[in-house]
Amino acid sequence: MKLSAAAKGLARYGVFLIFTLLCIFIIGSVIFLQNVHRYYSQTYLKAEKQILKNTFDNAMKGKEQVDVVRRVLTRDLVDLQTGIDLSKVLAYEKLPWLVADSKGLFLTSNTAKFLLDNGDTLLFVELPQNLFSSFLTSELADVLLVTGNGQIILSTKSEMSGIVTRNKNGFAKLNDTVGYLHFEDLQISNARAAVFIPIHSYLAILSPYLLISLAAMIGVIIWMIFFWRFETRLIGAVKAVIDSVSSSTEQITKSKDVNYVPVRTNIEELNELQDSIVKLLEIEKASQSEMHAMMSNLQDTVNELEEMQRILQERNTQIIATLAEAIEIKDTNTYGHSGRVVSLALDLAKELGLTDPADLEAIKFGALLHDIGKIGIPEHILNKPGRLTFEEF
Repeated sequence: MKLSAAAKGLARYGVFLIFTLLCIFIIGSVIFLQNVHRYYSQTYLKAEKQILKNTFDNAMKGKEQVDVVRRVLTRDLVDLQTGIDLSKVLAYEKLPWLVADSKGLFLTSNTAKFLLDNGDTLLFVELPQNLFSSFLTSELADVLLVTGNGQIILSTKSEMSGIVTRNKNGFAKLNDTVGYLHFEDLQISNARAAVFIPIHSYLAILSPYLLISLAAMIGVIIWMIFFWRFETRLIGAVKAVIDSVSSSTEQITKSKDVNYVPVRTNIEELNELQDSIVKLLEIEKASQSEMHAMMSNLQDTVNELEEMQRILQERNTQIIATLAEAIEIKDTNTYGHSGRVVSLALDLAKELGLTDPADLEAIKFGALLHDIGKIGIPEHILNKPGRLTFEEF
């Protein structure tokens, strides 16, 4: 695999890592927000319902409660205790009922007024603002009691009382604050419990997660930038070294003297590699010089040996010719005999298929010297015309 291809592969892995972190961040944020929303919604709505239930139970049992007004009314909305007709300020369609007016009737602050079925009579219960503020206080969420038409009757923040909002789950703007509004039905006609979670609450809860995720994302991006810069320098340096080595190799193939000039790069390992190449070339040049010197010496030696061989050959030929001539002189009756034996011997060798020059030369010399023994025999015995005596033989 080429270095550029490997670098591109690592770059793709880096982009994939960033994309994966981004997906994890988005999915994690959604899951985290859902859990936060679910926790606050369920926790505060459950507490609100429990407060209302306890208040109504105590009112039905006739128990006195701090800051809670309890009155028994006729079906025509007349106060049995004072005889005051409240039909002009109270009305209901079915019981239990939340009166759609946040102004206090028996209390001076904002209140929530409920009409409960008490058999032949009605039970009027008025809850003050501080009941919510005392038991449901939170800096991250607001707890609301809302009528069927979306009007806020009570809230943990008194300034929200009387505001009319859309009566469905979703983002809303209350008192110049944007947040998510979540409703749940109550067992009271014309009444709903709600929780308002401002956007800044989500951000405050998510801030550690956001900071960690952002730091991880920035870290990966910085790593990618440094990797890209390193990749560019590395590939450029490697390409320069490869070009220089290729040029030197081309000179070698053309039998030219090569002097490799290192290319200085920002990569220390590549510089060390080029220094090693220079040393190898220097060693190779030294080896080549020694080899040429050895070959030259060897050639001189071979030439000397060939010259000595030629001289020896000439001397051998002269010696053999001299011996053959001596034989001819020794026995004048057989003059020319050795030459004829040579011719016959060579013809016979050819008929036998002998072609080796060394064998033919040996046969030639053997034929010339086949009568060499005559040299050591006295002439009076060698040239005696009659039979030899026992002693002569």
